Order: sequence, then C-alpha cells, then structure tokens
Amino acid sequence: MQDSKNINLVDYDISGAIERLSDENGKVSKENRKQMLEILRKITEKPYSDMYDSSFYFNAAARASSLDQHGLATKLADIAYEKHKTAVHSVRRIRLKIESGDFQASDEVRKLIVGLTLERPEIVLSEAWNIAEHTSKYYELIEWIEELIRSRPDGGVGENYIPSYTYVILGQLYLRWGVPGSIEKAEDCFRIALELHQKESPMASWYNDTIRDYVDNKKYLEIARGYRKKTE
Repeated sequence: MQDSKNINLVDYDISGAIERLSDENGKVSKENRKQMLEILRKITEKPYSDMYDSSFYFNAAARASSLDQHGLATKLADIAYEKHKTAVHSVRRIRLKIESGDFQASDEVRKLIVGLTLERPEIVLSEAWNIAEHTSKYYELIEWIEELIRSRPDGGVGENYIPSYTYVILGQLYLRWGVPGSIEKAEDCFRIALELHQKESPMASWYNDTIRDYVDNKKYLEIARGYRKKTE
C-alpha cells in the first residue's frame, strides 16, 4: 500500500488511487483516511460519476461504509444502482440505507425476497441476512421467506424456482431466533436444502454457498441440541 502523500487525483487514475490507499483486504489506515474520503466524495460529482461502472461504485460504497461514512456510502450505492438496476445491486443499496438509519427501506427487502429470482439469489439472501443481523429482526425475514415458499407451493419452475440456499438461510434464521421449536424447524430447513442441493447443477451460482453454509450451520445445530439437553 502506498503512502497517501504520494497519491494525487490529477496524477493518478482514481480507481488506482483507491486501491493504493487500501490494504489487500480493502481496509484503509488512519493515515490514508482523509485522502480516501476526499476521493470518495469527489467521485459522486460529475464528470467522475459518468466515468466508472456500477461495480466500481459498489466497491467505493463498501469503502465508505467501512469508514463509518454511511451517508456517503448510500450516495455511492445510489449511483451504482442507477447505472445497473439489478436485484443484487438493489439489496446492497438497501443494506447501506438501513445501516445509515433508514429503516423504512426494509419493505424493499421484502419485495426482493418474495419476488426472488435466479439472478444471484445467494447474494440477495445473504444481504437480507446481513440486514437481519444489523436490525435483529430475524423473524421479519423468516416471515418473508416463508411467504415466498407459500406463494410457490410446487417449489417454483424456471426463474421462479426456490433454490436450496433459501432453506439454508431460513434454517440459519431459526437457529439465531432461538424461540421454542426453532431447532426442529431449522432441522427441517437443512434437510430440504440438502435434498434440493443433490438435484441442482454444480454450475448453479448458489451451489457452493449452499454446501458451505449447510456444513457451518450443522455445527451450530449440534451445539444447540447439546445445550438443550443440558437444560432439560
């Protein structure tokens, strides 16, 4: 990572400057914070806002969020979304809005979940999970996913197919919610997720996410079972 005093918007490509001011994990040091914020604010203005694609702006929004500049992060995410209006970009934009205190945006999450498509559903669901973690409204997301499942009793066909990862996230939510009966419901969700996963193509975008998070959550499920036995 290059020292901030050697970075200048006039002398360097802005995208390169952002990379140079960050470490390999995208983190920004205290020394580089001021100049990073200067760049992030600058790229919300024209002509810079016309120069880069949506992925660049979402990455910039993530940098702003990591610096606790949630208003700036939302502004950058808005620019990204306007450049490419997808479900993934929408839910990321909503997450940044909620992190900045706009809790009314949660109704937009419901629309994305109930209308879930095969356009990177694992990212939409993961971001919805992140929002539930931030707000602690686990049951709200549970209700929306269950509404999705009820609306497609045959499991959905084509773009309306409900992928296995949906059930992994639902099971994870039940484990986190922790009310009586949650363990049994989580078990059912993980069973359905595994059954669906065995029939899905390895080329599906969520294929690896399902098995990874399934394995992780099965560990937590065993811990929950063990704790329950001790308290009975």
